[in-house]
Formats: sequence, structure tokens, C-alpha cells
Amino acid sequence: MIKKITFILLVILPGFAFGQRKPAAPSRESLIITAFEAKNYEKVLTLMEQLENDKNPSEISHEINELAGKSAFYTESWDKVHIYLTRIADVNSNPEILGMIGMAYFYWGDKDLEYRHWNRYLQQLLGSSFGNTASTRLFVFNIENGNINRAMEVWGLIPEKDNPELQFEYLKLLDKSGQKQQAFNFNSEIIQTYPDHENALYWRGRFYFDKAEEAYQNEMKKYNRNPDHTSYAYLRRELKVISVDFRTSRDIFLKLHEINPGSINYIQNLKNCYLRLEMKEEADRMEQLIINLKK
Repeated sequence: MIKKITFILLVILPGFAFGQRKPAAPSRESLIITAFEAKNYEKVLTLMEQLENDKNPSEISHEINELAGKSAFYTESWDKVHIYLTRIADVNSNPEILGMIGMAYFYWGDKDLEYRHWNRYLQQLLGSSFGNTASTRLFVFNIENGNINRAMEVWGLIPEKDNPELQFEYLKLLDKSGQKQQAFNFNSEIIQTYPDHENALYWRGRFYFDKAEEAYQNEMKKYNRNPDHTSYAYLRRELKVISVDFRTSRDIFLKLHEINPGSINYIQNLKNCYLRLEMKEEADRMEQLIINLKK
């Protein structure tokens, strides 16, 4: 009878007879989740590598790829950001994921991948925390690639346009596309906000000088065709009007010279203004400054 009871107990309560069974080891997926929650991103990447040795990429869940991709981003492992997050970019089009991929390409230095990424996902990123970066980078890329029309389109999509260097790039676009008056007006806006912006001031100084120089050359051609007393009187009258722009250009380059006394370019422009204003002594002084700076 005792043997029979013992047998029944062994069948019904095997754990009681031989000790408790060990719990199953946690899966790598659960270890990745735990490590990510603990912000142990290096461990996440190590576990991810082990997981990839056991499974095909198609067998790894979107959640795990996302955690591994974010861990790669936080540890600046840009190549791994590309590997893990591009697997889910079209499935999980969360702006954070798309933004991280684009920034990884930026830090990685792969301009081709970065350009194609921002161009493809721009609409999905607008309105997110990465929207300004995406539109700004795309704007710059199109300028570099000579895509003026596309750059102008993207400019209208940039939510934050208060960067003076970015504004100056748009000014150059307007100028290059032949929109001179719009460029001049926008230049005025930049200088009003940033009075000492050297690039904007230089553009304005050259605008007035080139405008005056063109008028000067035209009047000289007219005079040389018929250099009589009447033509000379007319020339002198017109040169007085033209000199207003030369003086405006001079004043701008004087300000630039004060901002950056070591710039030979600014001094050379000043010299040219003085020559057109028939201020030989000042022009000679500028020439001497150039010689001294080149020593």
C-alpha cells in the first residue's frame, strides 16, 4: 500500500519529488527590451548582433529593429542606424524614425543617401521636430546641385527661416535667378535684422557699385562717340547722379573695413570707389594698405 501511494505521488507531483524545474531563460528579444529600458544601448547592440546570428533579418520584429536602431543612433553607430531603421522605415513611418535615419546620413557624411532620404520623406517630416532640419538640408542640397527651382520650392516649406546664413543663401538664389529687385528688398530685410552681417553688406556694396559702374561705362561710351563741349557738359551732369551710388557703395565698404580691417577685398573695393569719385589721395592710401597687408 505504501509503495502504491508513493508511485501515485511521483506521477502527480514530479516537481515535489525531484525539486522545482528551472524557469526558461529569457529570450534575446526580451533582454534587448530590458537593456533598452535601462538605457544600456551598447548591450542592446551586442544582443542584436547575437540575435542576427540566430535569425534572418526578416524574422526579427519591427519593435526589436526599432530599439536596436535607436540604440545605434544614441551611440553614434551610424552604419547600424542605417541597417536597422531602414528595415522598418516604410512600415513605421514615424517622423522620429525617419529623422534619425536622415541625421545618421548627415553625421555619416553620405550626402547622396542623405539627399535622397530627405527628398523622399520631406512631406512626412514636415510638422515634426525634424521638419526644419529636413527642409533646410534639402534646400542647401538643391543649391549645391544647381537645382534653383527646387531650392525655391523648398524655401517656402522651411518653418524656421531666422538663420542669417540661410537667408543669405536665399538672397543669392534670388539674385542668380534674375530677381534683382526681390533680392535687393530681401537684402534690406537681412541688414535691418543683422546690421553687421558681412555677406549681406558686401552684396549691397557691390550692388550699388555695379549699378553705378554700368551707368558710368554707358555714359562714357556716349561721350566718346561725340566728345564735344555739349557732350562733356551732359557727361558731368550724369556723373553727378551716378556718383550718389558710388558714395553709397563707399560708405558700405567703409563699414565693412571697420568690421574687418584685415580684409584686402574690402580695401580693394574701397579703392575702386575712391577712384570713381576722383578721390585719388584716398585711393592711394587704400593701395598702400593693400601693399602693407600683403607683406
